Amino acid sequence: MKATILFADNNPDFLATRKEFLERKGYHVIPVLNTEAARSELAEGNVNLAILDIRLVDDDDEKDVSGLALAKAAAYRDIPKIILTGFPTPNAVVDALKVRPDRSRPALDFLEKKEGHEAMLIAVEQALAASRRQWQSHLVFPLLLLLGALLAGVVAIIHSDPRWLIGTVILGILFGISMWRLAVS
Repeated sequence: MKATILFADNNPDFLATRKEFLERKGYHVIPVLNTEAARSELAEGNVNLAILDIRLVDDDDEKDVSGLALAKAAAYRDIPKIILTGFPTPNAVVDALKVRPDRSRPALDFLEKKEGHEAMLIAVEQALAASRRQWQSHLVFPLLLLLGALLAGVVAIIHSDPRWLIGTVILGILFGISMWRLAVS
């Protein structure tokens, strides 16, 4: 399996069709029909991507942005999301893709349901690739610190020089702090 995708849509037929398509492409799809089930799955933390219908409660209610509200929830900011809708509005697009003060966005992409299977597949692949790049960039600094600590430790052993040992300890502490920050972010 490529990745696990949470797919939340209140239209069971649309959900089943898209689930089947994504599974044929190798993805594991968790289908849910409402915000409560989506919130529960997101809280589990076992998804690599969430595709959320903007109107999860009532398709006929123009004010229903329950899927977007879920995408905006701080608790799920580290999970990449795609907003999907049959009722696109310019305000909804801006609201979903706007960069927040913490440099995150509620969603990485915004799709209309009528765009079809292939457009959704492209958006899924791009969102997952962007998520991988983000995690890789977060890991570069801690890994460089670890490499520096190991190198300083080797030099300390080879040269029997306590100054290098102090450098090893300092780099090790910085590595620990950076990994802790990564874990809690």
